[in-house]
Amino acid sequence: MSITNEQEAMKRAAELRAQINIHNDAYYNKDNPTISDAAYDAMLRELEQLESEYPEAADAFSPTIHVGGAAQSTFAKVQHHVPLLSLRDVFSKDETWDWVKQINAGGHTTFAVEEKVDGLSVAITYVNGVFSSAATRGDGQTGEDITENARQIPSIPKEIKGRTLYNNTLIVRAEVVMPTAAYERLNEELAREGKKLVANPRNGAAGSLRTKDPTITARRGLEAIAFDVLYDSDSAENGRETQKQDNIFLQQLGFKAVSCTTCTTLKELESAIDAGDKSRGSRPYWVDGAVVKCNQKAVQSELGATGKYPRWAVAFKYPPEQKEAVVQDIITQTGRTGAITPVAVISPTLLCGTTVTRATLHNQGFMDINLGGIGVGDTVLVHKSGEIIPEVLKVLHEKRPSGTVPFSITVCPVCGAPAYLGTDENGDGGAKHYCSNENCSAKLERHLIYWCGKHVMDMEGFGPAIIRSLIDEGKLTSVEDLYRLTLEDLESNPQVGPVRAPKLMAAIEKSKKHDMDRLIAGLGMPGVGRHIGKELAVRYRNVWEVAMASEVDLSALDGIGEITAHTLHDFFHSLSNYEHVERLQALGVNASSLSYQTSSTGALTGMTFVITGTLPSMKRDEATALISANGGKVSGSVSKKTTHLLAGEDAGSKLQKAKDLGTKIISEAELMAMLGM
Repeated sequence: MSITNEQEAMKRAAELRAQINIHNDAYYNKDNPTISDAAYDAMLRELEQLESEYPEAADAFSPTIHVGGAAQSTFAKVQHHVPLLSLRDVFSKDETWDWVKQINAGGHTTFAVEEKVDGLSVAITYVNGVFSSAATRGDGQTGEDITENARQIPSIPKEIKGRTLYNNTLIVRAEVVMPTAAYERLNEELAREGKKLVANPRNGAAGSLRTKDPTITARRGLEAIAFDVLYDSDSAENGRETQKQDNIFLQQLGFKAVSCTTCTTLKELESAIDAGDKSRGSRPYWVDGAVVKCNQKAVQSELGATGKYPRWAVAFKYPPEQKEAVVQDIITQTGRTGAITPVAVISPTLLCGTTVTRATLHNQGFMDINLGGIGVGDTVLVHKSGEIIPEVLKVLHEKRPSGTVPFSITVCPVCGAPAYLGTDENGDGGAKHYCSNENCSAKLERHLIYWCGKHVMDMEGFGPAIIRSLIDEGKLTSVEDLYRLTLEDLESNPQVGPVRAPKLMAAIEKSKKHDMDRLIAGLGMPGVGRHIGKELAVRYRNVWEVAMASEVDLSALDGIGEITAHTLHDFFHSLSNYEHVERLQALGVNASSLSYQTSSTGALTGMTFVITGTLPSMKRDEATALISANGGKVSGSVSKKTTHLLAGEDAGSKLQKAKDLGTKIISEAELMAMLGM
């Protein structure tokens, strides 16, 4: 985006801050990153440049000057004795050399190069040589008390010999990681149980460390890799003057510590950074860069820090790993909408710390246009898209064996029905094939799993194994059959039995009473989830009004474009689909908007609210009902259309976004005053 004046800069900076805060919340607080590190870094760098070139666009709460996390309400909050700062990222050798020259004008500084371990940063405190407490980084000033969970990690020493005989305090900073071997074991276990897999080792480490059950932490094989001495009450007497000496000291205490190489010249620095890049794939845990620090601690003290970064260190981020592999087979998989996805089975390849044997090929258009065709025997370049999903990046056609035939999709791999070309529902680009058989068993199984999922009809207990077993018995041939199941059907099923059967029957009954947004999501229209369902539930009283709406009316709603409007219109104008929804309603499934309808007039008519944080006396659904009853609208996310943010205690990223957009922020008391209550 080309910025030409101060007004444009301020507008763009506000947009970037809002987006970055959302991604910070997902990464630091929810352990569920929504974009790749590279995409996040690009946004942060754009914001830094804008705030530098246009000081008026800066903000005191900008993510460029504050650490991105926050202490979670599920754990006690801990004020850090020493701030746990982040690191400024650099992405090229030139940037690194510029930083080196800037802080080493006299030419007397030496440097320490350490591996940048990707996990969850914690501060570990010892009092008189005995493990006392541990806390996550949080926002750098305040973290979460995870002492009992940290106690379960074997590589965190519980006692430090030689320091138990006198009064002293030591605080060590470490990165808690899930080794790749432990990560693969965990996902194998989750797969056997039919549960959702963990996206990457960092998420595995964070989730395992933040669990409320320390016994889970103990089973997950976590390790702590120490990299800094934050505070040592004996530092005046210990004689350690360099980062390297601290690194050796940590190892002597019994910690596993990051690798550390000292350098005096740019050539040595470059060699150390490159060596780390070449060896990271063989490390037992994720390494995503090299940390370059001033080695002398006196220089570190002299340079100091900003509110977010130390000035005496930078993190050189390695580019995403790319490896060559050989395509051993190309298989296809059919999803719940009938979409057929091609997957390359490749020679086992160590990529970003995990062994990869499969890589997505997206669709026929991607194979033909992006890759120029791909077949069994081809040598390909693979990487992890978004640093998570293995993907074929390029076909090395110059290495193609003679006689190789480019792969094309012709039939459904499950039922053998002809495949037809349609638009890619995920927007991956190019055409995608779909199974032409409406009764395909792959569609049925995946649709039933989706329907029963937590974010759709929330039918607790109906996991993949039970659904598959009921299909095999012939008791489930459609979603409708879920609501025809009897207690006897479930009791006699070998995956259920008499103990679990009543609970499943209760889950079925509960799902009938859900609001209309869940039903719309469950119908399985491409691109139509609960967010679309909520918009429809606000505007229309039931699904039959949605069915009667024109494409023009539908596309006028928030978040519904022409493509989605066309999808909705086509779905409800199919006689078989219309009758399917009629049968679901006849079986007791609610098809009406229960809590989203607003009164036509009231004190809050024309106002759109977003609720965040914990309110003093009301639950969120109670506040939603109160606002709706008085003519207001409640939305799930802050946008330019939001008129008021109702904020309670521990408000999250929505509060910052509201500030960036200039949205009016009110308390529960102010809401009650608006209603004259």
